[in-house]
Amino acid sequence: MTTRCIPTIIIESPFGNQPLNLFCPICGHDIANPDRLDLCEHCLAAFLDGDLIAFNELGKSIFEDQTRPELFHGDNGNPNQMIATDSNFILGNLAGGMACGPVWTQFNLVFEAYPERLEREDNEG
Repeated sequence: MTTRCIPTIIIESPFGNQPLNLFCPICGHDIANPDRLDLCEHCLAAFLDGDLIAFNELGKSIFEDQTRPELFHGDNGNPNQMIATDSNFILGNLAGGMACGPVWTQFNLVFEAYPERLEREDNEG
């Protein structure tokens, strides 16, 4: 693995609108909408304003247990500081509204296009 930025796609919602429903670009699973969060096998983790809020089983070993420290530059689990695996990417939604002034929030999903490859590497290591 080489150190570089993970490809990131941020979609900005129109000011004052609800955050977008986000679907997995690999399998089409409805991951996030205003009512629920349901990660598929490709979505390793979800971050809200930089805080880890959910992860799948593979994401748990990376983000919570940090059993794969080689994926990180820093110690804080920030998805933007991960080391790219050539098949992971971030899809995010930036939404804003008014609450005694403008308020913005960013929701990021970290994807792994080939989760079976990471699982195989874990089993071999």
